Amino acid sequence: MRLEPGLVSIKDLLLKAHSGDWSLWLPSFQRRFVWDPVDIKVFFDSLLKGNPVGILLLWRSGSPENLDPFALRVLVGEDKSSENYLIVDGQQRVLSLLLLLNGWRVKVGDIEYSRQPISFNPTKFLEVGRRGLDLSEGMRAHLGLKDVDDLRRKYASEYVDRLLGLCEKIASYKIPVYFMDLDDERSPLERAAEIFILANRAGQRITNVELMLSYVSGVLIPEASSIIRRSYDELQAEFKELDSTALIRYSFGVGLDLKQRQIDDVERFRSAVRGLATQVDLTGRSVLGRGLEASIPFFRSAIGLVRRCIGRAAPSFLTTQLSLVVLATYMHSRGYRDPGKVPEADVEAVRDWLVLVNFHGYYSANPSGRLQKDIETVKGSSGPFPFDDLLSNIKETRGGATSITSSHMLRGLDADLLRRSGQPYLFVLYTALCLSGASDWEGTLIRELGPESLARHHLFPRSLFRTVGEEEGLISGIGNITLISPSLNSELSDKPPAEYLHQYGEELRKHFIPEDRELWGKDRFEEFCERRAELIYSFLKERMPRVVK
Repeated sequence: MRLEPGLVSIKDLLLKAHSGDWSLWLPSFQRRFVWDPVDIKVFFDSLLKGNPVGILLLWRSGSPENLDPFALRVLVGEDKSSENYLIVDGQQRVLSLLLLLNGWRVKVGDIEYSRQPISFNPTKFLEVGRRGLDLSEGMRAHLGLKDVDDLRRKYASEYVDRLLGLCEKIASYKIPVYFMDLDDERSPLERAAEIFILANRAGQRITNVELMLSYVSGVLIPEASSIIRRSYDELQAEFKELDSTALIRYSFGVGLDLKQRQIDDVERFRSAVRGLATQVDLTGRSVLGRGLEASIPFFRSAIGLVRRCIGRAAPSFLTTQLSLVVLATYMHSRGYRDPGKVPEADVEAVRDWLVLVNFHGYYSANPSGRLQKDIETVKGSSGPFPFDDLLSNIKETRGGATSITSSHMLRGLDADLLRRSGQPYLFVLYTALCLSGASDWEGTLIRELGPESLARHHLFPRSLFRTVGEEEGLISGIGNITLISPSLNSELSDKPPAEYLHQYGEELRKHFIPEDRELWGKDRFEEFCERRAELIYSFLKERMPRVVK
């Protein structure tokens, strides 16, 4: 392997990608793009502050398709591909920059990723959404890809100058880049995957299972990679946030009966997959391919069951998609391909268990051990969903995670429901809104809407709390966030609650909004939030007494 270190400005990277001088590819061992708009905003904030943002590792290749048949090309700008580079490390950062270049949309193979815009708000600096000057428009103007005069006609000239100044600062940032050339007796793709694994084990937020997909089942066993990739793309078409980890753990762990700790270990996983690839059934079909293809439909059924239990957007609000592994095991062992065939009593039991383990992040620690035990519990029982047995598993390893209490709910007052750290509370809030029959305030039930049709709305707008020294701890907590239509969220914008809440009548109760109008004033904000958290808790305690105590 030969490495050539260097510095590349963001401006050069974007212009080379746009012109086609650089053709960027994602190798098959890369996970999907997972950064949300807040992650992207934080990245841009780091660039503007001059903070280190890590390195990029680019693999130079004459013909990426020949080296990696499952590589996906990143499509922006012209299609002339003078030089080909596979992104071995740095996908999330590179795609975030290409979203900035390309109006917040970028195509990777047949998959199109889109994110909410990041805007320059002159009073608040960068923020997610359209309240301000679109940062992408500014960057394109700075790079000469858009007429600056168009911006000046659209926005105040003084703000355009400030926007262009920010874009110039981002564009001039130089990222350390290692250009990699491989000359290996083994498969170069296998070597590149090894490098990817080593680079990401050093503290990056990425799991061993994701790293193994192509390294073991793709590089060595193309059949497995083909099945998993095809199935993943089909599932992701209807569930964009799907993480490959859950699908891999289920399909290999349940469909092929591997232990979860086998999946975690590179050599054991490789050996097991190789062994399965050599076995054939009476029809001559490989045991590996047959097992994967026979099991994966039940994973789709598990996603459908989550939607039936709570609402259409529920899979997107899960804090851990590993809970899908257990549900898919249940569907597989009971033969339920159609979620509609699951008995109503089981639907309620599944809902309660799902809310409990996602709220407490049960699989965030020792996921292999806990998943394996729950898989064996489900497979070892027959008939109804084994809620009590699964609850016993939780008691054995994490006794405090067997219920949701009022004190748990009150902690959500200081949780930021716009960030990952607040996701458990957002999931509980979404569940409560679905169960209460709440609408998006425009006539459609929340449970019938997809995630793209639901906006996180501040009942008391953030603009009320921007004075120096004022406490902001509750602003994005469970007491001040609800879910409504994106268009209405933009329309209400910075209106204080006393100006608009009275219009929504019965919906106030369904959204757990205190109807005492005296609480709608800014001076009663903390009391309002505490009261709303109590209303959510009381409702869930009545509807889900098994888990909400």
